Amino acid sequence: MSFTVRNHYVPQWYQRRFLPPGQSKLWLLDLKPELIKRPDGPTTTRKALRHLGPVNCFQQDHLYTLYFGKYATDVLEKTFFGRVDTIGENSVNFFADYDMRDGVHEAFHGMIDFLSAQLFRTPIGLRMLRALAKSKDHQQTLHTLQSRGRFITQSGWKVCGP
Repeated sequence: MSFTVRNHYVPQWYQRRFLPPGQSKLWLLDLKPELIKRPDGPTTTRKALRHLGPVNCFQQDHLYTLYFGKYATDVLEKTFFGRVDTIGENSVNFFADYDMRDGVHEAFHGMIDFLSAQLFRTPIGLRMLRALAKSKDHQQTLHTLQSRGRFITQSGWKVCGP
């Protein structure tokens, strides 16, 4: 299995739901475009408005990577958010074409779990969790998220942690 470097804080499947039929790219407005330093030329600023596919939107490298000295794990991305995303996608699809049928209770709890996890999934949410947990740094915040992950969701399933 490969190591996940690019962590999406808005799942790609969710981004695709906002695309019109036949379209594959979103318009993304970057409020703080980064500087691009070219080795053989001047420094320029990246365009603020870009047309990108979901793979390049709402993501950050190593946002959920846990480090243990020289070792690293992507267990939060694959195990915790992987499960939350699968349950969330199934629930969103269930309610998108809703009529009275079996499975509504499971889909409802899955939707609550997905929405609850979104609170702490973004860079801003992780900063909020850092303040609430009085964490020293990003890594300690991720360890808090890992150990308390089951309390973030409503259904009580335990994905990772002691």
